[in-house]
Amino acid sequence: MDAWELNFPLKKSMFQIRIGEGVNDMSKAKIDTLFAMVEEQPDPVQDIILNKVREIIEEQRAETEWDRLLNSTTDALDRWGGEIESEISAGLSEPFDYKRL
Repeated sequence: MDAWELNFPLKKSMFQIRIGEGVNDMSKAKIDTLFAMVEEQPDPVQDIILNKVREIIEEQRAETEWDRLLNSTTDALDRWGGEIESEISAGLSEPFDYKRL
């Protein structure tokens, strides 16, 4: 499934959610339910809900990006660790001497 975007007009603004791959029809039904519930609320409450949902989505995006960066860093650290172990085994490295600083 390609990414798609949902646009829901609320009383004061348009709320958009970009949905990525792997989202099924049930997710869309849940989003429809959420927006039906929000539309019933007065404007000030809609604004509060809208801001909170944006915060949650942004936090999730940041967590996903952090996980991606951490995983790519972990792979690099594992690779470097293997290289260092190989150098030590081959006698190309010596223990660090703090007194030589």
